Amino acid sequence: ASDDWTCRVMPSDTVGEGTSSTDSIEMNTLYALDVDSNINYQTLGEGENSGSTNQSTKITNTGNTSIDMELSGDDMCINSLKSPTAYWKMNDNSANSIVDDSISTNNGTFVGSSGGSDNYTESHSVEGKINSALEFDGNDHIDIPLGSPTLPFSIAFWVNPDSATPVGMFDTAPSQQNVIRNYEEGKVEWWGDDPEVTLGLSASSWQHVAFVFYYDGNRKIDYYKNGSYQGTSTGGTSSTFAWSAFNIGNINNGSAGWFSGDIDDFRIYNFALDSYKVSALYNSGAGTEAVNFYSCSVGSIGVANQEYYLSGFTYGSGTDLSGTPTSVNISIGKPTSSPSTMFEYTYWGIGIPAATESGDYKGANYFTAITDS
Repeated sequence: ASDDWTCRVMPSDTVGEGTSSTDSIEMNTLYALDVDSNINYQTLGEGENSGSTNQSTKITNTGNTSIDMELSGDDMCINSLKSPTAYWKMNDNSANSIVDDSISTNNGTFVGSSGGSDNYTESHSVEGKINSALEFDGNDHIDIPLGSPTLPFSIAFWVNPDSATPVGMFDTAPSQQNVIRNYEEGKVEWWGDDPEVTLGLSASSWQHVAFVFYYDGNRKIDYYKNGSYQGTSTGGTSSTFAWSAFNIGNINNGSAGWFSGDIDDFRIYNFALDSYKVSALYNSGAGTEAVNFYSCSVGSIGVANQEYYLSGFTYGSGTDLSGTPTSVNISIGKPTSSPSTMFEYTYWGIGIPAATESGDYKGANYFTAITDS
C-alpha cells in the first residue's frame, strides 16, 4: 500500500517574499516530511533568467519509512492574490435573518417557511462541516443581492443533503434561459444549451462540491467532488449565462423545487479553480475557511519557465516543472535511529518570458512524498 503527503511552498521572484518556513507533514504522530523552502528569486526583468542564482529546497525525512518524491507546480502569477467574490461561511446564529458575506457586502437574507423567527439564522444553525452550517427544511431559502461574475467563475461549497439527488441548492436567475442551477434531481446545469453534470452524492453525509463554468468555444462545466476531478461536461456554442437574483435553497423561487439538508462554506470565485485549489478547499476532508489563491488573469510565468535539478545548476540546464505530478529521482531513506534524519535538496531557477508584464510574481510548488509500507 502507498500513502501520499503533499507540501506546498510559495516561490517568489522578489527577494525575501517567498516561503522560508518549514512545511511539515505528520505521520503516525511522527514528522514524516519537512520541506524547508528558500525560493526567493532575485528581481528579474522581461526576457531575463535567474542564471546560476538558483534557490534550494531541503527535503528531510524524520519519519519511520523511506519516501520517494514527486514534484509539480502552478504558474507564477503577477499581483494576483485572489479572494472569493463572495463567501458565506454559514456560521450565522443570531436573532436576525442576515447571512454574512465575510469577504464583501453581499449579505444574504434567510427566508424561512413561516416567517417571523423562522427567518432568524438561530432557528436554522446546526453543526456544520466547518464550525456551523445552515439547515434548509425544504421550504427555506437565502436571497443574495450578488452581481454577476464574468466567465470563468467557480462555485464551491459543502453540502449534507437529505436526498442523494437534491434540487434547489442554487439558482443564478430564476425562470430565465441560460440560467446556471441545480434544477434536475442530483444535477447541475447551464440550461438552454446544456452542459450538465451528475453529482453522484450520498444522502445524510457531508460532501464537498466545486464547479467551474467557462467558455472556450463551447460552454463547459468542470466538476469536482470531495477534492477530486470528476469530469467536464461540454454544451453548445453560446457563451451567454443568466445571473439576476442569486438564490441558495430553491429553484425558480420555489415553483420548481426546494433544497432539503444542510449547506456550509459557500463561496464564489471569479476565476477558474484548478485541481490543486479544489483539493486545498477539501483539505483531506476537513475543509478550511482559508480563502486566498493565486490566479493568473493578469500575467504569468508558466511552469515550463520554472526549472529544478538535484544539484546546483545554471538556468537552462534543469528540468522543466510540470503542472502534473512528475516522479523525480529523489529517494530519501528511513532514518536509522532517532533523532537521525535523512535529507536531499532540490535546486530551482526561473526564466521570465520576454513579453511578460513587469511586476512581482508568486506561485506554488508541490512536493509529494510517496511512501511504501
